[in-house]
Amino acid sequence: MGRSPYRHLGSELCSSRTGARGQALVISAFPVNRIIIAHSIERIYRKPLSVDPSAAVKALSSPDICLVVLDATGEPDELAPAFARLEELRDGDTPPRILLIASAQRSDDDATVTFPADDVIYKPFTPDMVQSAVDQLLRGSACAPYPYTMLPMG
Repeated sequence: MGRSPYRHLGSELCSSRTGARGQALVISAFPVNRIIIAHSIERIYRKPLSVDPSAAVKALSSPDICLVVLDATGEPDELAPAFARLEELRDGDTPPRILLIASAQRSDDDATVTFPADDVIYKPFTPDMVQSAVDQLLRGSACAPYPYTMLPMG
């Protein structure tokens, strides 16, 4: 499979050197989920940073983060610091968009029920579902440093 002749444009336009926020952050306790989600985001020309919950608070301190994909199916105690930091960021001038991945089985005490996310995907999910949700969240947002359209192949 050949590389897209436009791949370099996407990574260049999303870099922090352009002055626009363009980094996607993937937070998941499960390495397999981090890989699947990151590859889904790469398919729409974004460069994701994937971390486990213990490194999430430090990663969220970057001003380049415009999208956070949070896999909320891990242990609630592990995710609590990430939830708290995201709530702080929601009160800021330019909060990141948040895509929450939640378990299909929800309970009333589940943090995902009350957490203010921009979109939610329930497990089981596919890479296409993640890509579509991310694409919708970024389209027309402050995260897109250019008119967000898919470039032609070929």
